[in-house]
Amino acid sequence: MQREPVRRAVMLLGWSGSKLRHVRKHEACWPSGTAVFAENVTIEDTFARSGRQALREKARRLVAEAKATKAPRLYAHIFSNGGSMLLLEVLSELEPLRLDGVVYDSAPSAEGTIRPIAGPVIAYLSGGTLRERLAAVWSTLWPALLAFPVRKAHLSHFDGLYDASINIPRCELFMYSDGDRLVWRSHVEQFVARRRDQGSIVETRNFGRTPHVGHFRAQPDTYRETLAGWLEAVEK
Repeated sequence: MQREPVRRAVMLLGWSGSKLRHVRKHEACWPSGTAVFAENVTIEDTFARSGRQALREKARRLVAEAKATKAPRLYAHIFSNGGSMLLLEVLSELEPLRLDGVVYDSAPSAEGTIRPIAGPVIAYLSGGTLRERLAAVWSTLWPALLAFPVRKAHLSHFDGLYDASINIPRCELFMYSDGDRLVWRSHVEQFVARRRDQGSIVETRNFGRTPHVGHFRAQPDTYRETLAGWLEAVEK
C-alpha cells in the first residue's frame, strides 16, 4: 500500500510546564499528510537562567526533523508563552526554511509582562499531581524572589515576538478564550491588532469559557474545523 505523501510539516511547541505526551495529543488536530514533531517546555526552560540554552537545543531538534521531511510547507503550532519563547528560538535556527503559518493557542501575554515572579503561579496552575506542582513551585520560587521586582535580562528576548523584523508577518491563526486565567483575551487581541498592522494575515477564534491551553480538549470538533478552514485558506 502506497504511503500518502507528506504535504506539510508541523512543529508543536508546548506550553510552560507541559508534558510531552499532552502536547502530542494535538497531533490529532492536523489532517492526514502532515508530519508532526513536538517538544514540551518546562518551567525551568521558561524561567531559569539556563532555560534559553535548553530551548535552543529543542528548537534545533525540531528544525532538523522538519528539514528531513522535505515537506513543501512548514507550520508552527504554539501554546502559551512557553511555546512563544520556543518559537523565537526556532526562528533563529530556521534558515533557509521559512514558516508558511503559525497557530497561536492561548498566546501571547502583553509585551513586557513576562517576569520571573510569574513562574511559581504558572507552576501551580500548569497541571500534574499536587506533589509535582509543589515541586515546580519550589524550584521557581527562589529565583522569582531574588529577581523581584526587576525583570531579568534572560527573559527580555521574549520581546522579539512583537518585533516584525524577528517575527516576520505571515498567515496566523489565534485560538483563545474569555475563560483563560493565565493569558487574558485582551492581551491576545492587542497582539492580533499589532500583527495585522505589521502585515500578517490573521484569523481568530474565541472559544468562550474554555481554560488555558484547554480549547482542543473542551471543544475538539470546533478546534479541528477552525484549523482546517484556516489551513485550506493558506494552502489554496
